[in-house]
Amino acid sequence: MMKRVITLAIALVVLLACVGTVSANLVTNGGFESPVAGYPWTTLYAGNGLTGWTISPDSGSIDLDHGGWQSHSGAQSIDLAGDRPATISQTINTEVGKTYDLTFWLAGNSYTSDPKSVNVYWDGAKVDSPVTFDVAGKDIFKTDGSYNGWTKITLSGLKATKTTTEIAFEQIPSSENLACGVMLDDISVELAGNPPTPTPEFPSTAIPAAMLVGFMGIVLYVQKSKKY
Repeated sequence: MMKRVITLAIALVVLLACVGTVSANLVTNGGFESPVAGYPWTTLYAGNGLTGWTISPDSGSIDLDHGGWQSHSGAQSIDLAGDRPATISQTINTEVGKTYDLTFWLAGNSYTSDPKSVNVYWDGAKVDSPVTFDVAGKDIFKTDGSYNGWTKITLSGLKATKTTTEIAFEQIPSSENLACGVMLDDISVELAGNPPTPTPEFPSTAIPAAMLVGFMGIVLYVQKSKKY
């Protein structure tokens, strides 16, 4: 029994180490998997707690989807216009003088047919904006896995001038309905030259569970050693 516990503890530690090195993504909650939204989505305003992100108090709200439409990956993604256009931002750690790639997956609320656009900011400056998604012929509300409209956008050559850098996404108002915006998922920032890799959706309970199992293994090992 003791041998099996120790083996399991070692395996979990190795697994956690691998998970920690799979991606060099600097963005927290880039896949919008936290908090867990209600079905089919939950509308969040400034101060509502979109993990890792700030919803600007001067803007509207976002819809955090959980089954209302098809995300690029994982269980959730966002519509950047909940009841009206919003801006979300996050401050990441960067190295002065280093160049980064900002990558995200883009789609659009197909409830209205007009193109959906977003301004992207790096350290307060617009980057190759606006970025526009044409929803024509693309129905994101297909939840049977058949939707293939998600488009990968990579903005390269972004230079850091400080040890922290703010990234922001600003919804441009839709011409047909203010509550229909761009869809965002799997946002990542990595050092230039390192292709973005999906961040594993690893349960928050995994680390304490591994620590507990590891501790149990150490205790059992010490107890057995005292017998000899």
